[in-house]
Amino acid sequence: MEKKIKNIAIIWENVKYGGMNTFIENLINSKELKNIKINLITNKNNEGIQSLKNNIKNKNYKLITYNSFNVVNVNNYLIKLIFWTFRPLFLIASIIQTYLILKNNKPEIILATCGGYGNFRTDSTSLISAKFLNIKGRILNIHHSYTAPRMWNFFLKYIDKRIRNSSTNLIFNSKAVKLSVQNNTMLLNTGKKSEIIHLGVSIYRSNQNRINLNRIFKTKKKNTLKIGILSRVETGKGHYDMIEAFSRLSENMKKNFQVFFVGPLDANELKKINKNLKKLNLNKFFKVTGFLNCDSLHIIKKLDLVLSLSTSFEGFGLSIAEALMAKKPIVATKVGAVTEFLNNKNSKLINPGNINQIKFSLEDFYKNKKKWKSKALIGHKTIIKKFTSEITAKKYIENFKNNLQ
Repeated sequence: MEKKIKNIAIIWENVKYGGMNTFIENLINSKELKNIKINLITNKNNEGIQSLKNNIKNKNYKLITYNSFNVVNVNNYLIKLIFWTFRPLFLIASIIQTYLILKNNKPEIILATCGGYGNFRTDSTSLISAKFLNIKGRILNIHHSYTAPRMWNFFLKYIDKRIRNSSTNLIFNSKAVKLSVQNNTMLLNTGKKSEIIHLGVSIYRSNQNRINLNRIFKTKKKNTLKIGILSRVETGKGHYDMIEAFSRLSENMKKNFQVFFVGPLDANELKKINKNLKKLNLNKFFKVTGFLNCDSLHIIKKLDLVLSLSTSFEGFGLSIAEALMAKKPIVATKVGAVTEFLNNKNSKLINPGNINQIKFSLEDFYKNKKKWKSKALIGHKTIIKKFTSEITAKKYIENFKNNLQ
């Protein structure tokens, strides 16, 4: 008789709100996990906590927070120097800390879910604590490319071995992430069991908006085409490439578009964006909304075209998948895991950092909207068939059960 999973712990250390929030919220809210007791353990200075509180509806879920020894946000140079000098000691302290947390809330399965891997992290090293406690299922779940440490490489190589020996299984959210980790760490050197489970889009969405999206996405002309990038606004996400590409459009073409940058950003980044727009005389064509506290699918429905212009790596690209779920055309750069679910039949793929390809894509979208809409419909069918959050959750549950055998 197949054993039922009664309780799991998810440990996630994080700083900024992002795609990891969506993954965790979708997983915990899934039908597959609704009868399982879930403890989500995260650091108190995780900026994604409010989103968790707003969006997780599972009645068997409990949020446990801790003061992180590995995530310290300070501007004082001396404190930073002390922090980096003693980081190995702080990491050891975090292993003791998670041991005590897990001892008081001992699960059958621990899922250490990391946005990236390779640096000082409480989530991945919690598997060492879990092994001491004889927790049977100890799963390392990696969602982004390897992050090279600034210091203490030799120490982290030792920790890398301990994590490998402490985990019972590894889950990667894409082939690209697995390849990045395989090429830069020793996690897979001994033939450690691993599985690729792609992320999925939730088909059960809230109908409530906490903000007036009609006001935010209102344009002066009704036939203006709304273009959006949904991601954290920072170097490497392609926002500056978009600005440069837009500046190369003819004046008549520019008048057809309004561009929205939707996502969290700090004051310095906003200042840089506005300075760039002012220099190119593009302020009236762009709007930086910042983070919008509502279901991302409702935001996407206000747009006519969604772009993902990352220049280096994309662990999966949930906002792209959500856009296809909403039957919206896509322009995406061929980085990381993007080509594991996008192709030229369901989207427009371009090379990262290629300004002219962005420009030509915008022009082609305006001239051939029906063709682009047809591609989006093909992409929608792909998402429904292979990339929903319930499909993802079912695969996670099967993985959990295999760890208990």
